[in-house]
Amino acid sequence: MNFFILFPFQKINFTVNNIITTVKRNIRNCNCPFPYVCCVSIARRMKWALFAFFHLGLVCSNVYSQHPYNPVLVDPLTESWRWKSYPELVGKGVRSIVETKDGSIWFGLDKGIIRYDGINWHTFNNKDGLADNPINLLCVERGNIVYAGSDSGLYQFVANGWTKIFPSVFQSSQSKFYKVYSIKALPGGGIVASVGTDMFGGLLLIRNHRSTFFSSQKSIDLLKGRYPGLNLRTVPENVTFGDKFNIEELFVDKQERIWASTRNGFSNGYILNFNISDRDSLIVLKTFTDKDGLKQGKQTFFGQTRDGSIWTVNY
Repeated sequence: MNFFILFPFQKINFTVNNIITTVKRNIRNCNCPFPYVCCVSIARRMKWALFAFFHLGLVCSNVYSQHPYNPVLVDPLTESWRWKSYPELVGKGVRSIVETKDGSIWFGLDKGIIRYDGINWHTFNNKDGLADNPINLLCVERGNIVYAGSDSGLYQFVANGWTKIFPSVFQSSQSKFYKVYSIKALPGGGIVASVGTDMFGGLLLIRNHRSTFFSSQKSIDLLKGRYPGLNLRTVPENVTFGDKFNIEELFVDKQERIWASTRNGFSNGYILNFNISDRDSLIVLKTFTDKDGLKQGKQTFFGQTRDGSIWTVNY
């Protein structure tokens, strides 16, 4: 809102008359041949100039005060200048995206991985240790350790190349059993990943340079001796489907609890809430089934709101 002060003309007239009186008193000090005429004429012109100035201010205040400014809010997502297309990614089949603390953007592709540091694009493929499989998942631990999940196992970026960390001995004839379905970083360091299907399915923990695989008793018996250096741990029978422990999605909440959705073929699974102890033991906190009002679909996703509530979405 604009505020204007209008001085009455009478006040202006009074002020100008005082000016004229003052001019008359000092007329004798004027060096002009016609001092009286000159000074009085100037004073009268000042009077009308002042009147015109304040009258114009009044008119302008009436014009501009009738239209208050209403800012127009624009949705940033609809502004085209914010979006940019990168030809380096066209036709590559981008499946996942993460960012490391140095600002580099990593893209998981149908074949291989691309890293963009803001200037240069670098492509990693089978020459850099990756198999010719889709990179479905990327995960960053502690800001700079990058993991990649593919249809044939789990990889870690080490010394400008990729190293396969699970399974350490790859059998091409069984590649479909080693698909990685989910990877999540742990707040205290390390990652958890849901790996494998059927008898090869389970939960993989990588922390403090140790790798631990959790699964059903029958699956653990099957895997013994196959992967030297891999710690094998069984999970309670009440969280398995017979002889299988298959996990689809993982989520780590703000309280550092781990949530997992499980399925057994075409039947509805359950949601498992658990912790992992410092000695790499899986501690089940709660199991949610259809008896708790849970209705799972083909795929389940987790989320947490600011008040700490856990949400699940499935289709």
